[in-house]
Amino acid sequence: MIIFLIIIIIFIYFLAVFVLSRLLIPHLGFSLDALPNNVPVSWQKEIDSLKVKDRRANEFLSLAYDYLGQKYLYKGPLFFRRFKVFTNFSALFINLDDLYRRTGFMHCTQLNFVLRLFLVNSGFFKEEDIKVEHVFLNFFIHQYLQVKVNNHWLDVDIFGYSDGLKIGQHLKIFSL
Repeated sequence: MIIFLIIIIIFIYFLAVFVLSRLLIPHLGFSLDALPNNVPVSWQKEIDSLKVKDRRANEFLSLAYDYLGQKYLYKGPLFFRRFKVFTNFSALFINLDDLYRRTGFMHCTQLNFVLRLFLVNSGFFKEEDIKVEHVFLNFFIHQYLQVKVNNHWLDVDIFGYSDGLKIGQHLKIFSL
């Protein structure tokens, strides 16, 4: 009886984490959310200023990664960042203009959405050059991007910027 109860609890947990969360949390769904047709002026100015710095896709990706990584850098102890994922839940539902005004911690789904917005609106990348991937991280689901640069797919985990991750890496299984 105890084993059956444990199996039921594990099943409910995995159902909640890997199915229900993807239905409820913005940008975590089973398909890519459409990017807005009209990019807010504030975001487009940032995209244009990064485009001026370099004319190559791989350099733009690096500049956008560093810019967004610094803007949304979590400055507290990394251990507590895991709790912010839950305690800052309402931040998942803010619009792009409010997102632009924010700094500090953001969820992986928001970071990836904004990075996709930057990449596609730069003109260096098309939607088909970007894939969203999901992994099991610290008993929850985590999202990162794969971006096609020079016919090679690179992992881009901007949420891991605070952990010191570089382009080509992503957070895995257990991480502070």
